Parts: sequence; C-alpha cells; structure tokens
Amino acid sequence: MRSCPIIAVCLLCACASPPPTPEVLALARLAPLPAGAQEVQVRTLGNLFSRSGWVRFEASSDAIETFLAASPGLAAVRPQRLCDPASQTLPVELPPDTAAVFVDAGSGRCTPRLLQLPPGGSAFDPRGVQAGRLFEVAQDAQADGGRVLVDDASHTVYVWASHS
Repeated sequence: MRSCPIIAVCLLCACASPPPTPEVLALARLAPLPAGAQEVQVRTLGNLFSRSGWVRFEASSDAIETFLAASPGLAAVRPQRLCDPASQTLPVELPPDTAAVFVDAGSGRCTPRLLQLPPGGSAFDPRGVQAGRLFEVAQDAQADGGRVLVDDASHTVYVWASHS
C-alpha cells in the first residue's frame, strides 16, 4: 500500500517565535526598528485572508523621532495628542482584548480610539500612557494600515498593523 503525505494548512496562527518584526512594520509602511531599540516585543495573528501584528519597543527620544521621520506610512500623517486618561470615561465596558486611548479632538474635547490587543498581550496595552501621540496610518490599495502610539514619558512605541 502506498501512502501519501498529508499537507496541513494553518488557517489561524498565533506566532510567538521567531518574531516577524520587519513584516509587521511593513504592513504599516514603517521604517525598521531603531538600532538602539530595547525591550522589543512582537505578536502576530493571521490567516490566509487577514493579518494583524503588534510591536512594542523602547528607545531614546532621538531614536524614536528618527524612526517616525524615516517611516513612509507616516509622511503625511499629523499626530493626535493624547488626553489624560484619568479624566476620561467610556459609557460602556470594553471587552478584555480592546483598549481605549483618548485623543484631543479640539475645543477641550477628547474622543476615544479603540485598539485591539493580541491574545495574552498585556505588554501591548497602552491604557497607562499619560502623555503621547497617536499616528493613524490609512489603509493603502493592498488594505495594509495601522496605528503608532508614542508614549513620550516612557519613550515606548506601540505599533498596531493589519492587512484585511
């Protein structure tokens, strides 16, 4: 009897190793990580039709500004200033895999931006960020886009990127 190999395709994968940092950054058209980046953490989740990725790293203020300036996806993006989260509330409770940050909408108003968190990704939770900027990278023709949040106090960068 002749046997045939079975080929399995993973339709849903959560990758922890090796971290595909360049691929996640490419989804949002971002520059490579700064040379001095520390505490780098990466999560990915995806299937044949859509992918999401999260990157978190710490770097000096100068390295972060260089990273932002070298990122083509941010070239025409004006950052939104974050509001103090202590003075903001949401009218509903969010699911555990969703975080909210509040951005300055002008005239003293703050509006929430919801961010999906990866499974088991507490390191990617920006709810403690007190002062920072949020960059929204619009989807391109390939449906790639994302968000970049810079915590100006702790010099931490959070990246959410997706293809859908």
